[in-house]
Amino acid sequence: MSFIRLYRFCPFSFTLFSTADVFIEGQFLLFKISRLESIKTPYKVDPAMGLIFSGNIDKPKVPVEKMMLCGILHLYEAGCHPKMEYLLFQNNELIVGGGSVFLSYYLTGAIFSSESKKFLNVNSEGKLVLGDRPDTGFRLKNEQSMCCKRSVSYHGFSEFQLCGNGLIGYDSTCPGARMAYLDFIEIL
Repeated sequence: MSFIRLYRFCPFSFTLFSTADVFIEGQFLLFKISRLESIKTPYKVDPAMGLIFSGNIDKPKVPVEKMMLCGILHLYEAGCHPKMEYLLFQNNELIVGGGSVFLSYYLTGAIFSSESKKFLNVNSEGKLVLGDRPDTGFRLKNEQSMCCKRSVSYHGFSEFQLCGNGLIGYDSTCPGARMAYLDFIEIL
């Protein structure tokens, strides 16, 4: 068994992946999280982009809580003609907007904004907002048809609300709410 140090490029930061079993499976790295859960991700050996391997890669050990994916959030409304919307932060609240924000997903379930240096949270009113402490209730599930698109759930539920004022809610009673879903689009 050997140790692996893996750096992965993410906008605004380089991150050290450290302490799960990691295996090479074709052109993918397979991170074994637990007996029943694993994550598969493509990789490139390119020191210029920050992806660095050291040691033997037959069964390396790397802290799961440090491992992350980089991407952006999209929202789409439920219905016959779903419309995809980009999401961004305004006044520390997640809203539908014309741009997007880079986020990092940690396997602990926390989502982090590198730009604001804060974590995505659900506040007491059920709105998705930025906060200083990690909220570890978020999970990503692979979409079978797309390698880089993952559906977002919060404490096991994937239904969110698009409020009438453009804010994003979870189990919220915001006025004019319409059912919506969130996708995390990974940036490789």
